[in-house]
Amino acid sequence: MMRKQRVTKKNKIFVSIASYRDTQIQKTIDSCLSYADNKDSIRIVVCDQWGDGGAEVRPQPTENVEVIRVEYKHSKGCSWARNLIRKQIRDEKYYLQIDAHSLFKAGWDTYYRHMLEQLDKKENSIISNVLPPIERETDKIFESNNSKVTSANSFCDESLAVNKGETECDLPIPTKTPWIRSGFVFTYTDIINNIPHNPNMFFLGEEDELSIRLFTHGYDIYSTPKNLVGHDYSIRNTFWSDFPGPGPNGWWKFELKSRSELQNLIENKTVGKYSMGTKRTLKEFEEFAKINYKNKTII
Repeated sequence: MMRKQRVTKKNKIFVSIASYRDTQIQKTIDSCLSYADNKDSIRIVVCDQWGDGGAEVRPQPTENVEVIRVEYKHSKGCSWARNLIRKQIRDEKYYLQIDAHSLFKAGWDTYYRHMLEQLDKKENSIISNVLPPIERETDKIFESNNSKVTSANSFCDESLAVNKGETECDLPIPTKTPWIRSGFVFTYTDIINNIPHNPNMFFLGEEDELSIRLFTHGYDIYSTPKNLVGHDYSIRNTFWSDFPGPGPNGWWKFELKSRSELQNLIENKTVGKYSMGTKRTLKEFEEFAKINYKNKTII
């Protein structure tokens, strides 16, 4: 019988889950813990943006799980929720960020820790993958034979945010990518504390804004050869469905604020903790990502 691994600061994982009126959040929590090699090293914090829908699930606190309750009417978006969760980090070494509708495969914690520790300049490294889809009826994770690397497809209408696609390729080793993918991030808690999520980013542009800040501060993002986590991409409850329109109670006011935040960052007008770094330039990021923000073109 395998000897139980002792829990120390060196192997603790902080798991961040921003959940908006989700129906699968408890299944995600159970899967995360059940398929970990060392369940006792996992500490999950959920921001449960709850509503009154009959199909919603209220995740419950346990020894491994803590829940921040926020009524959905007071939500300010996914990046805001992730920032709220981040503030609960204690002495954990590793940070995992997933969505509230994800499932895991056996040994995911050992695999991603090992992958991260093997990277060059590991202290400046982040793993962020495009996750394979889940078949909701069977909970099967559809993993293709090839990994996927994020690429820029186009710019969103009237926004600097980039629509991202995936290019399938054979990746025998972790491969650098310019883009963070918010549905799966595995790194060190020190990095997330140094480059925190900007709570003013609502949805569109969240990945652009964080990717630029990480890159210009000298951090590298990698895609791994395989995924041990899957994502349910089917339609679910959304803030913009609950609060449609451009009025004072609509989601559009948050979207406009996001656009302004991203514009200011790109023009290097942002100061403080959400500003651009000085280790690398925006031009270097654009060359790596094959985009041009000024002209809104894909190179």
